[in-house]
Amino acid sequence: MNIVLVDDHPVVRKGLKVLLEENEQYRIVGEAGSGAEAVHLIRSLHPEVAVIDIKLPDMNGFQVAAAAKASSPGTRIIMLSMHADEFHVQEALRSGANGYVVKNAMEHEIIDAIITVTSGGRYVSGMLNGPSPDAQIAREASFRDKSLQTLTRREHQIFCLIAQGFQNKQIAGKLFISQRTVETHRANIMRKLKLGSPVELIHLAVRNKIIDLA
Repeated sequence: MNIVLVDDHPVVRKGLKVLLEENEQYRIVGEAGSGAEAVHLIRSLHPEVAVIDIKLPDMNGFQVAAAAKASSPGTRIIMLSMHADEFHVQEALRSGANGYVVKNAMEHEIIDAIITVTSGGRYVSGMLNGPSPDAQIAREASFRDKSLQTLTRREHQIFCLIAQGFQNKQIAGKLFISQRTVETHRANIMRKLKLGSPVELIHLAVRNKIIDLA
């Protein structure tokens, strides 16, 4: 999987690169320290994922995300930010981002975020899961059906993959877990969402714009 890293601090890019390339399926194909450079790289390379810091010297990350989506619509964008609040999450989603990770949790969440967004889902940092009403609103903003908020992060990843037609064995391989674990999560998803069949699951995913059958 080809990834572009965008952050004006070389030490942050280096840390991310080391972390991601521990997994042989991730390859850093480009790095940028400014918004203009990032837009050019993404337009040229069309990476599967771009990890973009919100604060850049010449443009903000929202502007970069919008420009990147316009020139490379297939690229999944994950925003990095120091801000754990509703406003920044909403701005990121409106700009076209598929995920939002708070930097303080970056080391623990970036892999989950990549798996989620490349599986067709949206990812919002777990640091927004606290009791704050604004944080809860930020997480729920991605979905029309509030029942989806009952899913854990792993269940949501598996929900997205099932909706795309992946079988249990394929999901297990993609998420590096056992097939039996996938089966357990699948059963929990169907129970929590009160779904009677995979067809109902797909309809729910379409209704919430998680997948598009067009």
